[in-house]
Amino acid sequence: MPVSADAILEDAQGRPVLRFERLLDHPPDRVWRALTKLDELRRWHPSPFELALRVGGTVSFLPPEGNAFGDGRVTACEPPRLLAYSWGEDHLRWELEARGGGTRLVLTHTFDDRLKAARDAAGWDLCLDALAASLSGGEGPPPSGESAIPAGWEELNRVYQQRFGIAPEQATPPPSRVAPSDAVAPLLMFEGSAEDAMRFYASIFFPARIERIERYGAGEPGPEGTVKHATLRLGDSTIQCIDSPIEHAFGFTPAVSLAVRAASADAVDDMFARLSQGGTVLMPLDRYPFSERFAWVTDRFGVSWQLTLA
Repeated sequence: MPVSADAILEDAQGRPVLRFERLLDHPPDRVWRALTKLDELRRWHPSPFELALRVGGTVSFLPPEGNAFGDGRVTACEPPRLLAYSWGEDHLRWELEARGGGTRLVLTHTFDDRLKAARDAAGWDLCLDALAASLSGGEGPPPSGESAIPAGWEELNRVYQQRFGIAPEQATPPPSRVAPSDAVAPLLMFEGSAEDAMRFYASIFFPARIERIERYGAGEPGPEGTVKHATLRLGDSTIQCIDSPIEHAFGFTPAVSLAVRAASADAVDDMFARLSQGGTVLMPLDRYPFSERFAWVTDRFGVSWQLTLA
C-alpha cells in the first residue's frame, strides 16, 4: 500500500492543527452528501454521525453499530461549501471548493494533545482514501485484526511520528479494540441473595430480564447454587450481579446508587412504593428543583436507587 502522508501539522492559538487537502473527482454537492448523510458516512467514517444541519445543531456520533456515544455541536454550516463541528474537545472543519468538475477538499482537525497527532493523521489519511473510494462506488480499506485498525495504519503512523518528531514511546496509542456499548457496567455483590434481588428488580422495571446466571457447583469456593456471575438487563443498561463466596464486613453504600429515569410520574411512584418496602427512604417522593418527581431509596437488599421523571 502506498504511503501518502500528506497531512501538515500546524499551530493555531497554541493548539495543534492537522491539515489535509485532497482533490476529488466529484462535484461539491456529491461530496457534501458523503460528509453529512448517515448511510454515506457509514461507508468511510470511523465514527459516523447524525447531525442537525444548522449552527448549534447536535452532532451524535455513533460506533460502527449501536447507540450514540458522544455529542458535538455544529459551529459552521454553509451547504455545500463549509461544515464545522466539535467532537469532544476537538474541532473539525471541512471546506469544499469547486475545481473543474471536481472538488478541492480541505480538512482541518484542531485538538489539544500534540502526542496524538501521528495517530489521528494516519487515521484521517486512510479515511480520506476511503471517502474517495466510496464516492467512486468502491470500498475503503477494511479493518484488520482484533483491534479493528485499518490495514496500512501502522505504517502511516510510523511515517507521521517521524515527520512530526513524536517519539514512539511518547505517542498517544490508538484504542486497543472497539469497546462494546456496555463495556463499563455496575457490579452488585450480594451475600447469597443475588438471584432474589435480580428477580425482584425484573418484576419492577420494564423492559427487564435476567440474561444469564452462572452458579457455583459442588466443590467450588462459593455455596453450591449461589450466583457465581449473572447479568441483569434493565432497559438498555447492563448490571452484573454476584454472590460473594467470602464473608465481608462491608455492604452497599448510598454513595453509589443506580439512577433510573422513568417515562411517567406514575412509574416513579410505583417503583418507589415497591423498592422502599422493607428498605429505607433517603429522600422522600416529592417535587424538587431538579425534578418534577424524584425519590431516593435504599431497597431491602441494601442497593440505593435514585428515581426521577425523565
